[in-house]
Amino acid sequence: MPLPTNKKEFAERILRGLGYPTLPIEVEIETIYDRIDDALQFYWEYHYEGIEKLYFKHQITAQDRTNRYIQLPDCVTGVTRVLDMGQSSANTLFNVRYQIAMSDLWDLSGTSLIPYWIARRHIEMFNEFFAVQPALRFNRRNGILYLDTDWEMIIEGQWLVAEAYRILDPNESPKVWQDRWLYNYAYNLCKRQMAQNLKKFSMTLPGNTTFNAEPMYQEAQTAIDKLEQEAYEAGMPPTDVIG
Repeated sequence: MPLPTNKKEFAERILRGLGYPTLPIEVEIETIYDRIDDALQFYWEYHYEGIEKLYFKHQITAQDRTNRYIQLPDCVTGVTRVLDMGQSSANTLFNVRYQIAMSDLWDLSGTSLIPYWIARRHIEMFNEFFAVQPALRFNRRNGILYLDTDWEMIIEGQWLVAEAYRILDPNESPKVWQDRWLYNYAYNLCKRQMAQNLKKFSMTLPGNTTFNAEPMYQEAQTAIDKLEQEAYEAGMPPTDVIG
């Protein structure tokens, strides 16, 4: 069978793993989808492959200036910093870096990079002293990015660039459904759900054998704990992410 590329195929693969259609599966398909959603939630919050880094750009509007905050998309999980919001002049004739490059780096084969490197460090030090970046506050549950700065200095139409992290959307990246860890985690969540449903009933099979769902439940729970610990150890979100 080909690897799944959407949620429906992913659920069907889990059902086959549980024994369908050879065995009756004591779990409704809606419940299977619920457990897949639970697996995705954990995957996005703790697995290192569940999020990706990006630079989110936003053009300041009149409403942003009135609110004094910026509404980010729901997919954003954390913001680390806001890049320089000043007007860039890196490509102009009167820019300091441009002048250094023109005077000192006209011939890279015969010019040392040490003076240029030292000058760049001085420029960066000046920026740290005199171009203080605004502090930020962000909570992923409401998606609001607060900038603790003087909003009167931020003009409408100005562009803001934020270094952020967002969840890996399966609709944009179908290969998410082919992740082995995600499949094993969702499969064991469904297996535990099925065992939990069966634990409510006491069955006596032919030959006077009593059906016991407790070992299945414990087996699934052990696998879930192991997978979660693996995600905690190998894929904790960056410690400097705010959100």
